[in-house]
Amino acid sequence: MEQLILIPLRLKDFKQIIKDCIAETSLNLPQGEKEITNDKLTQKEAASLLGISEATLIDWKKKGLLPYHQLPNTRRVFFLKSELKLVTSQNPQLLKAARR
Repeated sequence: MEQLILIPLRLKDFKQIIKDCIAETSLNLPQGEKEITNDKLTQKEAASLLGISEATLIDWKKKGLLPYHQLPNTRRVFFLKSELKLVTSQNPQLLKAARR
């Protein structure tokens, strides 16, 4: 019989672990299936995709305007291309204001 270990965990941390596991699993899909999955982007890549500076991206991240992912107990942050596209399609004035 397997041993069950219970660890107290905040719901926010649990959700992040699940999201990260899904993102990592998508990296192991066959090449044809990767097209339908989310591409991980660094801050620099995300800023470039959106046509904004990294400083603006970081500011928006801190204000909660953009979804991002961070592994527990690390400072590493990544963005999912599909999430960024969804946010910008639902809120096009966000990019217009940044590009003024």
